[in-house]
Amino acid sequence: PLRAGLSANLADVLFNASPDAILFVDHADCVAQANPAACQLFGAPREVLVGTPWADWLVDGVPRLAAPAASAADHPAVEPAAAPSGQSFFIPTLRLRNWTASPGPESVILAEATLTPLKESDLALLVVLRDITERRRLEQDVLEVSCREQRRIGQDLHDSFNQHLTAISFSSQILREKLAARAIPEVEDAEKIVGLMNQVIIQTRQLARGLHPVELERKGLAAA
Repeated sequence: PLRAGLSANLADVLFNASPDAILFVDHADCVAQANPAACQLFGAPREVLVGTPWADWLVDGVPRLAAPAASAADHPAVEPAAAPSGQSFFIPTLRLRNWTASPGPESVILAEATLTPLKESDLALLVVLRDITERRRLEQDVLEVSCREQRRIGQDLHDSFNQHLTAISFSSQILREKLAARAIPEVEDAEKIVGLMNQVIIQTRQLARGLHPVELERKGLAAA
């Protein structure tokens, strides 16, 4: 039963209509029931899913279940069969096999999983899976765009802004030398400007190196 007091008909409706993939695993660690969303997720018909070891559909094997963070020290991770009955365990990422895809990266499905042991039932485990493959792909795309933009900013700092600062620093040094040659009192102000410009150049180099370290080190930012 999905829930005490829930009618069999309503339980079947919820099971079959759920947008999340739902598997029931028996005490032999085989898939006993699979809803339509599970068949769609794995790309396999129900007759293929049901009766097979559920570990066969997991790229990394059956996960160990960790206790909540507050009690993790007293309750180390355990196999699903040894987990407390009725306590749900959330797994942020499970790698699943796609039955229809050829072996390779494209055959791997990423899913969030909630596993609930059912020790007092004829079934051993309730598994609820939510496909996050597209979400992770989009997250990776955003990360790559962010990294490219970061590298571009670092390169701009190196190729443009830092060069302008260096030119201003040289001009300031020339001005300081001219003021010193004429014994003009403002030479001290010119020396402060040169010192400040040199500090800004050093900070800019460090910032550019942090934003785009590999490429800029290869091109020799320190000598820029």
